[in-house]
Amino acid sequence: IRAYADNARVFLERKQSASAEENLGAIAALTERIGTITEELKAFARKGRTAAEPVELRSVIEGAVVLLRSR
Repeated sequence: IRAYADNARVFLERKQSASAEENLGAIAALTERIGTITEELKAFARKGRTAAEPVELRSVIEGAVVLLRSR
């Protein structure tokens, strides 16, 4: 994120607003992803159940994909 921000600053100094806008878009997408991962981790940390119980497989897989998705 820092590299995108630093590069956006350079692009703005060079009057390359389209490139700066791309970097700012990347920052927005990355912070959204970080927020999603953080919420998933917080939800996981709050769960104190020890007994096995049925789960909705789709939501489990979707949560795993969010955590493992690479960009």
